[in-house]
Amino acid sequence: MLTPAVEQRFSTTAPNGTSISTTSAIGAGLGSEAGIGYDFGKARAEITAIYNPRSVNSTTVDLPLGPTTFQLDDVSIKTTSLMVSGYRDIPIMPNKLEAYLGGGIGVRYTTIDAFSLTPAPRITIQVPSDNDTNFGCQAKLGLTYKINKKMDIFTEAVYAGTVTSNDGNLGILGVRIGTRRRF
Repeated sequence: MLTPAVEQRFSTTAPNGTSISTTSAIGAGLGSEAGIGYDFGKARAEITAIYNPRSVNSTTVDLPLGPTTFQLDDVSIKTTSLMVSGYRDIPIMPNKLEAYLGGGIGVRYTTIDAFSLTPAPRITIQVPSDNDTNFGCQAKLGLTYKINKKMDIFTEAVYAGTVTSNDGNLGILGVRIGTRRRF
């Protein structure tokens, strides 16, 4: 999955109990998805495993003296998901081209690297790494071209969301291009 650079808002609590709100610039990424499913004709069901690594380029922290922006190096957010999804196929050109709508739910494991911020001399905010397993959801809109009865190529727009236990919502927009093989 190719995911474009986005801006993401997080809220977290520092070890001393201080609430920290941040807005982070998350870089583009390239992820992967593999799955197995069943085609019912105009509807499909799939179980998929998805891996999506991203990098955080900068973050702006809302501090008492005003927002401060920090450049970050080598801070990553990785998500690994197991999703159960359903799709509705909409024929455009019979036996060749179909649009589809889909959605799914599942579980998503998210890892965010630890990093530190220095907003002023002698003041350092340590942000611990965070590893959470949470509820995940996704919505898809795609286009499939049938090469033959056994193989398709497709492209799809994807929204993949996570409701995390302490960071609020983490959502990723992306585009997938791939092949689908029928047995």
